[in-house]
Amino acid sequence: MNIQVPKSFGPQKSVFKVLRIAGLILLSVVSQAAVCKEHSWYRYESPYFIANSNASHKKTLAILTRLEMFRVAVSQVANLRVPASAVKTEVLILRTRKEFKELGLGRNTGAYAVQHDGKFLIVMPASGDRSMQMQIICHEYSHVLLGYSKFDFPRWYNEGFAELSSTIRFIDKDTAFTFGEPPPGLAYASDNHFDWNTLISEGWDNSSLRAQEVHNAYMESWLLAHYVTLGDDFKNTPKLHQYFELIEAGQSSLDAFEQAFGMDGNELWVRKLRRYNERLFALVYDFRTNDLHTDFQRSDSDPEAVLLLLEEQKKYNSSND
Repeated sequence: MNIQVPKSFGPQKSVFKVLRIAGLILLSVVSQAAVCKEHSWYRYESPYFIANSNASHKKTLAILTRLEMFRVAVSQVANLRVPASAVKTEVLILRTRKEFKELGLGRNTGAYAVQHDGKFLIVMPASGDRSMQMQIICHEYSHVLLGYSKFDFPRWYNEGFAELSSTIRFIDKDTAFTFGEPPPGLAYASDNHFDWNTLISEGWDNSSLRAQEVHNAYMESWLLAHYVTLGDDFKNTPKLHQYFELIEAGQSSLDAFEQAFGMDGNELWVRKLRRYNERLFALVYDFRTNDLHTDFQRSDSDPEAVLLLLEEQKKYNSSND
């Protein structure tokens, strides 16, 4: 068995800065053919990404460079690497929020990602709240990186690790980055939390829950992922691996969790997580750039391919209203 999960976390300098984040919104995607006619579209390609953009060259490179830096940072701290045979992740960057919203999206959608013809597609505008947009697309790209392990992670871990990774923040002129900064939405009433055992055993269905319950499920997943990867001086990492191994061997998620961690989720909240939630921390890592590929090759986009992509996104969004 070769389940590739985060295993190279290690204590370094601690920081206690809170990253302000907007709610993560995973929505559909789409576009209008008229957008393709108004501004020139260019194709950008690197070993890991293919992008089509009608935004300025400077803004496009800034977005793609940050996404590539994120890929390298996650690979560095969690040992999650893109296989050589992997299909490149696609990115669609629209020049303005107006063009982005004309894809049929809600006013509060900052960016989104979808599966597209067996590929992963990220869609975002080049204008707007860049910090919030990058948080969303980094969350979604974390799912891609986890997916390369070919292991069916429980939803709490899939979402929790994506939330944990998406708060990566580059500091010191991009020579270092933080990992584990807590989102402000983590604070919620202890008597209003999503049931921990349900979270671990079944996950959750967004469509059947109130907005606050969905929010709490994501935040609890973040807290649990933070604890099992960074907490107790990294002593939980072997337990996390045992948990995944037991699941692969056929045990239910909750039974495997209780066996690996010595208690179920509700007991863990009472005995560990409640106090842990009050003394959260993040780590600082030196940013290693030996695998950084920011030399994106630019060429003219295929107009017909862009039009088709925009139309596909518009139809998809309209069908998911």
